Amino acid sequence: MTMTTRMTTRSRTMKIEAYAKINLTLEVLGKRADGYHALRSIVQPIALADTLEIEETDDGVIATDTGYGEGDLIVKAVKVLCGEAGVPRPRYQDAQLNGDATLLSRSAEDIHLNGDATLLSRSAEDIHLNGDATLLSRRNKKGLRIHVTKRIPAGGGLGGGSADAAAILLALNALWQLGYTPEALSDLGAQVGSDVPALVLAQHYRAPVLMEGRGERVSLLRQPQPPTSTSRFLILANPGVHSSTPAVFKAFVRSTYPSPKNDLESPAVALYPEIGEALAALRAAGAREVQMTGSGATVFGWAADESEAVRIAAEMKSRGYLAWTTKTL
Repeated sequence: MTMTTRMTTRSRTMKIEAYAKINLTLEVLGKRADGYHALRSIVQPIALADTLEIEETDDGVIATDTGYGEGDLIVKAVKVLCGEAGVPRPRYQDAQLNGDATLLSRSAEDIHLNGDATLLSRSAEDIHLNGDATLLSRRNKKGLRIHVTKRIPAGGGLGGGSADAAAILLALNALWQLGYTPEALSDLGAQVGSDVPALVLAQHYRAPVLMEGRGERVSLLRQPQPPTSTSRFLILANPGVHSSTPAVFKAFVRSTYPSPKNDLESPAVALYPEIGEALAALRAAGAREVQMTGSGATVFGWAADESEAVRIAAEMKSRGYLAWTTKTL
């Protein structure tokens, strides 16, 4: 887990990498009483990553720039962690404000009003400025500004949103010195999303994880160790179609779609032929052990070394595919 922290007199900031994942295996074992499918999957973290830059404030507001609004898994993870740790939950504020409204994130002593603006001092909880701007100004009320540099393609089966949520749990645990173990944070992650528990452990230990159930049961598959020369290079390719996870699960029928590594691959290909074409193109370009990750639409294959991975990715791009080279952690 790569994490850096900087402290100033007014705030603390942290930067953390949120690593993507591939599913080396994915078995659909049946449907549970709660309506979810029971799964068993080996989740492998890879070096492709988003970067989260986190600034701690004291205004009780969480602002992100992902464009996903309050439904962002990052926001959900923050609120789950705050609820568990007994920290007042921050109020969501989109980082892109409309009109001329400005979010003031300083303490009450630093507020300067211009013109006819009137400060209503209705307790320290909420300070309202005339007009539409609202400031939560209770001092020492935890707030966050979170900037995300996206590199993991959204909706591609690589766990981008879940990776960001896992990273924020790990980062805030360190920034706020909460003292939770990675395993405890993984348990909390189950309240955020199905892939989050596995990605908390995978990111912290930089190791593959066995995920079972809806995703809430996870365990490491090997002892933690740093990347070595044995890390394997791979090529990711995406055909540029959106693969609907609910639709793929709905189309899955075990007797109809047997698969040695990913039970969702065949129904996904049946629904979205472009995925099958991407699998064939990646094999033709020389990648080994080609398969789909998650419910698609990203596919991946292995290369002998970095130079071969770069060559194969270039060939896939020349055929019109989105393609990346990366390696396992």
